[in-house]
Amino acid sequence: MIDEAEALLRRASVSGSFGRYQLEGALRSGHVYRCRTGHANWAEVVQLYDALFALAGSPVVAINRALAMAEVHGTSAALAAMQEVAADGRLAEYQPYWATRAELLAKTGAHAEARHAYEIAIGLERDASVRRFLAAASVDLGALTSSRSALGIFSIHFEVVPDHYLSMIGFLNLTEQLVIGDAAVGSAAGGVIDN
Repeated sequence: MIDEAEALLRRASVSGSFGRYQLEGALRSGHVYRCRTGHANWAEVVQLYDALFALAGSPVVAINRALAMAEVHGTSAALAAMQEVAADGRLAEYQPYWATRAELLAKTGAHAEARHAYEIAIGLERDASVRRFLAAASVDLGALTSSRSALGIFSIHFEVVPDHYLSMIGFLNLTEQLVIGDAAVGSAAGGVIDN
């Protein structure tokens, strides 16, 4: 089944036309590629999130994009990216938003704000084990490092060899401007461009 999914993604990447599911598949493959090889491919992952955000406009994609941006551009850039979608009312009750915000704030040393965000995340979480995990992260704010992510509990691991996601990245890099719906995704240097 995994080989079949890989083949479908590979075929989508060479067709020159792809959508949300192909981008999501390429993102999963990119994450697995990094986990398996140890090669930091965060810049490519950010490009894929840029394309997916232009297509879907989802605040969840924006949160994931911010986490990837933190790896490339630093925590302050990630917090700024999250601030751009903070006004979306759907995020007020979305626990991963608050857990992500807490982790990023903790990495900047803003422990009081991080504790507050952790409190909100804990209050929104129904799973007792996740609440305990978030509470421990809140207590341990000073010890958070880039190697220990408070969001590690949310990680999804896939068993694939993701060579095709590079084809999608290449497609994005070679395309000066890929029009997706009402938005356009520029090359790596261009980012998201509104029409």
